[in-house]
Amino acid sequence: MILSRVALSSPESLTPNAAMIVPDPGPLPVQPEFDFARLPAATRPLVAAPPAPECELCVTIPVYNEETDIAHTLAALAAQTDLDGQALDPALYEVLVLANNCTDGTGEVVRGFAARHPAFRLHLIEILLAKPHAHVGAARRLVMDEACRRLESLRKPRGVIAATDGDTRVRPNWVAANLAEMANGADAVGGRILAGPEQVAALAPGTRLYYRLDTAYRTLRAAYETILNPDPANGWPRHHHFFGASLAVTAETYRRAGGLPVVPCLEDMAFADALERLGARMRQSPAVNVLTSLRVAGRVDVGLSGTLSKWTRAAEDGEPLLLESPDTIARESLNRVHLRRRWVEGYSPKAARKTAAALELDPGWLAERWQRARSAGELCQAVFWHHRERQTGPYALPLMEVRTAIAELRRRITRHRADLRERTVRPPARTSRAGIFPPAGPADAAEVVPRPPPGTFRGPDRPSADSRARTASSEPAAGVLPVPVG
Repeated sequence: MILSRVALSSPESLTPNAAMIVPDPGPLPVQPEFDFARLPAATRPLVAAPPAPECELCVTIPVYNEETDIAHTLAALAAQTDLDGQALDPALYEVLVLANNCTDGTGEVVRGFAARHPAFRLHLIEILLAKPHAHVGAARRLVMDEACRRLESLRKPRGVIAATDGDTRVRPNWVAANLAEMANGADAVGGRILAGPEQVAALAPGTRLYYRLDTAYRTLRAAYETILNPDPANGWPRHHHFFGASLAVTAETYRRAGGLPVVPCLEDMAFADALERLGARMRQSPAVNVLTSLRVAGRVDVGLSGTLSKWTRAAEDGEPLLLESPDTIARESLNRVHLRRRWVEGYSPKAARKTAAALELDPGWLAERWQRARSAGELCQAVFWHHRERQTGPYALPLMEVRTAIAELRRRITRHRADLRERTVRPPARTSRAGIFPPAGPADAAEVVPRPPPGTFRGPDRPSADSRARTASSEPAAGVLPVPVG
């Protein structure tokens, strides 16, 4: 049995990690890279036992009162296989569970599991965070920092820090699939987040309908964005998730990004923003999957549980689901294409003026942001949020009812495939020259939208004021297949 327990009163007592906790500045100004030379020489690791020399991946799980689900989470991690279905060497990975302010039996469950699985490399860290820090952002940051420190102690900059949640069960090859994506060149990987059909069926009818419509829209949106703005590091097939239930990042990329932003909620999306600003190669891999719970009553007002609650209220009130129109998606995608091309060509006052005119931006503002940016991704993000901030009054973001948007996205993707066929003599290969065009469109999205009988309630959610808030989604279950969430 490999089990570590650390009892701490506050993050300030965690010298190496507390020094890394800095407020998240948002998309602009850019958070400077953390200077690890400032750390005191005497540091206290959260886990005393050293990692196995063979360790390639550290799984991090921040938990708060998860005594009901944590055993299932650990069981899935203890039964990992390689991509061929053979048992994975347990020395290749370890699991760090950080129990944050738990008042239930979470710690006892973890200790009992460790005692029953002596070969499973499991470390329990029990902490009591002071109220200002008692949230998932601080807890996830602390445990991911520890994973980074452990991989660096092995001199493995491409070692993988993986994250999941205490109510989530990873698929049998989750560790191996994450490692495979990193071996293929990814710096960070977002896994596809699924839910069991029995959980979807338990949702209120209106909530379930919004849930499925939202997934159809976001799956088609991902396909359309891939067509308009192909990313060699994130080609089709892909999905739209990069959330805490399944994300992974190399130790060197985590370090360069300055660590996970410490925010009370949506820390995973803030981290995705930081990775984009860094110019990291981000992969949303359909080969990496997890099953998670559908909590309507959650610990924060945003995220999956918050969105489910919002949809439930919207269903009761008969509100329509309004989402960004395909025209908005196209404009934002093509803006990124334009900015990335200009970035490659290099900055000049003339280029800044021409680009500002094309994107309806103030030339002085764009010139200043362009010269400050460290990567094309950082410049794209600055322009994106600048446009979003202007989208009030005459610049208001045009929204579209979800069914209309889904139909239009399908039409545009179908038209693209037809145009592609007309430009080639032979049938297209499995992927295009850039490796991003789906040969037959997003297969799992094509039949996603249910066709309810007349009179079935059709409304859903109204976008939150925070346009970055995560929306939950799912696909209709076929048999006993799981469905995506997030």
